[in-house]
Amino acid sequence: MNRVTQETLRQRVLGKSLLDSSYAIESPSAILDLAVLEQNCERMLSAVGALGLEWRAHVKTHKTTELTRLQVGNDAASPVNLVVSTIIEAENLVPLLKEYQAAGRAVSILYGFPLPPAGVGRLATISRELGAGSLSVMIDHPDQLEYARALKEAAGHPPLVFVKVDGGYHRAGVIPQSQESLYLLDLLSRSDSQGIIEFYGLYIHAGHSYDSRENWQALKYLLEEFSVLGQFADSLRPNSPSKTLTLSVGASPTSTSLQHPCLTQSAQVRDCSHQDSEICRALLTQLQELKSKGYRLEAHAGVYPTLDLQQLATHARSPELLSSNDIGITILADVVSLYPGRGPNGTTEALINVGCLGLGREPCKDMGSEKGIHYTGWGLVKPWLEAGLDYPPPTPDFPAIHGGWQVVKVSQEHGILGWKGNKADEEHATTAVTLISISSPVCSLVLGLNLFRFLGETTQLPLMAPSNDKTNQPAAAGQGEVILSDVIGRDKSINIFSGFTRDVACIETRLDDFKVNTTVLAPLNSAIEKLPRKPWEDPRDYGAFGADAYEGEDGIDRAQRNLRRFVESHIVPRSPWAENDKVQAIKPDNIEVVNVASSVSNGEVWIIKGVINYA
Repeated sequence: MNRVTQETLRQRVLGKSLLDSSYAIESPSAILDLAVLEQNCERMLSAVGALGLEWRAHVKTHKTTELTRLQVGNDAASPVNLVVSTIIEAENLVPLLKEYQAAGRAVSILYGFPLPPAGVGRLATISRELGAGSLSVMIDHPDQLEYARALKEAAGHPPLVFVKVDGGYHRAGVIPQSQESLYLLDLLSRSDSQGIIEFYGLYIHAGHSYDSRENWQALKYLLEEFSVLGQFADSLRPNSPSKTLTLSVGASPTSTSLQHPCLTQSAQVRDCSHQDSEICRALLTQLQELKSKGYRLEAHAGVYPTLDLQQLATHARSPELLSSNDIGITILADVVSLYPGRGPNGTTEALINVGCLGLGREPCKDMGSEKGIHYTGWGLVKPWLEAGLDYPPPTPDFPAIHGGWQVVKVSQEHGILGWKGNKADEEHATTAVTLISISSPVCSLVLGLNLFRFLGETTQLPLMAPSNDKTNQPAAAGQGEVILSDVIGRDKSINIFSGFTRDVACIETRLDDFKVNTTVLAPLNSAIEKLPRKPWEDPRDYGAFGADAYEGEDGIDRAQRNLRRFVESHIVPRSPWAENDKVQAIKPDNIEVVNVASSVSNGEVWIIKGVINYA
């Protein structure tokens, strides 16, 4: 089998709808929303930057160079700190890290699993390629120091060493102040003085923070992480007074809770009186104390760029910063078979062509006071009007309140959809394609995602199309001389929106391509002028970055992404429409269509009286 190159994949799928009848986009496939990924990564970098923390991005969820670039940002002065779960992840990132080194950025990659003897040879190769001080390993048992010695001999320089600390999750790590931990640290100090290793820091992972179910509750776990590492590090000071240690904390719930507005805008925290103000003050005080002692403070996380239903269930942030709109990954799957009446209370079940290999390793944990109420599935079918699914997405009450089509059972390669709710409310099921929001990151199983933008994948499609007049339908691509880019600016009643289309490069290119057909849903100027905020504004940005959210280069980038999202929500990758279809309104808000302003060789321009939801 020939390996599919990225360029081949681009040629196959760019400009295609997920519902394209040619099945150019096969299922199951992971679909990434680039605008959401960019926003999630930027929020994280801005938060740690505001607090003066170092940042270590985990790549285990996506394993791609494209997303790694987003995670480390473009600041030439900031180091590129990464953590991996498998050695092959590190090997695949070596060319990218060399690129950053050539550009003058310091690089550091941590193998985030206690050092095994079988990994020494490959890790030594990575260490030699990147140079001294670039590779870190994790240790939580004395035997691993012998493997570290072998790594030093094979690489020609000592590895940096983090001690993995068990903060209560009990998956890996030493328990602070235990006899085992003190013995290990004594051996580490001696190995450090002998030049076998460089004792670099302490690393903790609050996996139990996934049990959070209240807004900003993850802040308590974050404070606990810093406290545990700080106390442990203080106990080492008498034996190594000159050693500067890095204290690395994090899991996606705790690290993303650093985005609390009272932390990122710390000058305001003294005057805050909301329910989180006390813990915000305590956390800021803790950070200041640890910095004053000379510790380097670092946060790490992995799934935050894509997010998932597990993250949504934690309520690690408040809804303006964490909602279903912030989940950047969905799985495209086919509904293969239907089984009416087989589910509870006579509901329908359906077979889909994706299982735990594509949806993730575990369902959400039931943390409700009454068991069996909270969501515990492997995925939810997303609202998708193109496919006729128009029930609401998860609300701020998720996971306590949930319903609709859900993945209720999985095997390795396939799963079962079930209807959660009353039989009378069951959405009509068909054998068709569907989009699924996943419950947990696929992690080690997602090996090669590529970042593409599928224009129209979240567009609200019309109830009916505009006309049965054949003379008003576009000619076949290439047969007419006039295209959408020629006519989009002719009607003065929509010149605000037409100007926006020229500000978004991918849309401008699409409208100028006679080979790609499109329906443009152009809001009247009056509809845009009545909006409560500008199309490039997002309340979540103001919540995260304050009044200066759109100042400077980063602010301009944020505004551009928001504007792109607004414009793309009004672009439908389809035209012409069936002869017997007539237009009256656009779902889901029944926006009235004024008329079809233009019909040209590559599509149509419809003038509408409202604005499509672009949140």
